[in-house]
Amino acid sequence: SQNTVIKLMTDGILLKEIELDFLLEKYSVVIIDEAHERSINTDILISLLSRIVRLRLKKVIKERKKFPCAEEYHHFPLRVVIMSATLRVDDFIKNKRLF
Repeated sequence: SQNTVIKLMTDGILLKEIELDFLLEKYSVVIIDEAHERSINTDILISLLSRIVRLRLKKVIKERKKFPCAEEYHHFPLRVVIMSATLRVDDFIKNKRLF
């Protein structure tokens, strides 16, 4: 839509965004590309995003229970897409603490 904005940023800048707005309320999707090129920032970012996803979902559920017939909601789940050509998927699937 006309309201869609795509921001391209480094993991360090996204960490700064989380510092300013922990739930990343301005974002609906976060895409991490080249996740196999892991760094300490990437590992911290993925860990924080897994917490943020759960917290945002709780907030959405609470809002929708409180206002089940609302025509428009103010909170939406955060979706995270992790992309990599050579990432070991098992590292993410077997880790029950992530997402």
